[in-house]
Amino acid sequence: TVVLSILDRYSMHLYFMNNYYYQFSWIT
Repeated sequence: TVVLSILDRYSMHLYFMNNYYYQFSWIT
């Protein structure tokens, strides 16, 4: 369904944001 697709994309987005933030804090 469309809702599932949006949720999947949103969770994916959160995952990448979290990963990026983790690497950024590791560098600093």
